[in-house]
Amino acid sequence: MASLLKELSLAIGLLSSDDAQVALKEGWQGYVWRVRPVEHCAAPDERGFCTLLESRWDWKRDQHYVFAVKMDGEENRIETRVLLDNRDPDDDDHVCIAAVFYDRDDREVAVDFRHIYSVPGQKTGGEAVLMPMRPLKEATRVAIGSKQCDAAAEEDAALFASVRDKLGQK
Repeated sequence: MASLLKELSLAIGLLSSDDAQVALKEGWQGYVWRVRPVEHCAAPDERGFCTLLESRWDWKRDQHYVFAVKMDGEENRIETRVLLDNRDPDDDDHVCIAAVFYDRDDREVAVDFRHIYSVPGQKTGGEAVLMPMRPLKEATRVAIGSKQCDAAAEEDAALFASVRDKLGQK
């Protein structure tokens, strides 16, 4: 029964996804995608991070995430921040968050991936620095995907490494 409920939950989430065809072509499987323009941020916080997305990784539980960026065109770097807020006191999860930055022609500029263990009733997260080979000014939008993943997330981590290497990203 638990497997059926998990499959139903995934199906409902996927039906609500934004169109992220390029990310799907790369092989990201099972993610619920949200696509946002990179200039979407109007009010950066005190450290210069702009929230691009606040959403849930599990639609049936009180479990939320925030994806924020700080883009530095002069240094050609993107800083990303992911915060998980697990308000469910009884449910832990392994959460995978992927973000793919695109130019106007649907070509990847940069990619980010996180695999975070979410403790019941707690907030957790982290930051990363992306150093794309292509000029950051070419990035026009970002597809942000989330899913519950297994403890190892090996396929997702391998896909991230492959895309990152293809892009020459540091």
